[in-house]
Amino acid sequence: MPVEDIMLEGKDGAGYVQITKGQANLRALKKGDEYLILISEYNHLDRRKVQVKLPNAVKGHSVWNLNERKRIGKVSGQNSTFNANLNPEERAVMYYVGSREVSSTR
Repeated sequence: MPVEDIMLEGKDGAGYVQITKGQANLRALKKGDEYLILISEYNHLDRRKVQVKLPNAVKGHSVWNLNERKRIGKVSGQNSTFNANLNPEERAVMYYVGSREVSSTR
């Protein structure tokens, strides 16, 4: 699934997406109601779990881990958050939030 249009045409998503639990770096790009979110942490090599809060406008959208090309959830009801996991081998993970489908093949 190409997401280059969000990278090229997206606006800064600061203020729309935030980490509510845990410590890591977050960078988000927004295009319409779609988001590309990068979670990273290079100062510590431990496993990290952070909770990411999304805006209400994305309810009904899927959350995809683009590193693994896996759908990890759907934004619904009162739950506008997802958990991002960083491990010692992978210190940065890119997520897509939107209505597009991600292919499981590369």
